[in-house]
Amino acid sequence: MSKSTWFDQLQQLLGGKSSNTGTQQLVHEPLVRSQRFEQELQLYVQHQEATHLELLRQNYQRASLQPGSVAKFVVLNGEHAAGFMWYAEAAVPEKHYDFMLDRLARLVAEQGYVEQQNERKIWPVGDAWQELHKRYLKPKLRSEELANGLINQRFGNVLLETLRRDGQLKYLKLQCNVYQDHLYTPAKSFERLMELVLQGG
Repeated sequence: MSKSTWFDQLQQLLGGKSSNTGTQQLVHEPLVRSQRFEQELQLYVQHQEATHLELLRQNYQRASLQPGSVAKFVVLNGEHAAGFMWYAEAAVPEKHYDFMLDRLARLVAEQGYVEQQNERKIWPVGDAWQELHKRYLKPKLRSEELANGLINQRFGNVLLETLRRDGQLKYLKLQCNVYQDHLYTPAKSFERLMELVLQGG
């Protein structure tokens, strides 16, 4: 399928707005879920979410203990950022990664976070189109939680995203970016966030 054909079909399906610069087209807008998506999401939560969260837990634990042991799963563990990238695999239908993106964002929000960005972006890369769904959450600022005048950063800022290339899912990512600034409390570990999120599902 050509780049323009795939983009035209996607525009018709999603009703997105495009910005043209010569032959280049771009979509960058809020990510809005349809009522049908929300209904399907609720069915997913009732019947399949627990299975996929357990698979996520197992993948994360195995990849943390032995990097490279899970073919489709990579743990990110740096000084300023930690998280995981779960590449598309046959065991999980592609649409369910979209459900997991939304559910993980809501489960993170339950840990004292507020969503700052919820958007999708589509742009050309060579002869293909890439589509990014992104959700970005930051800790809620509560005066009663100030410790010695420091801002409670909890687990840091949280980024969740899915990426598709020509409509084919590539990965689901969850990443925490922490502040090292003296104005903030030390960040809690990503492992602890995973424990809380997976328990909440």
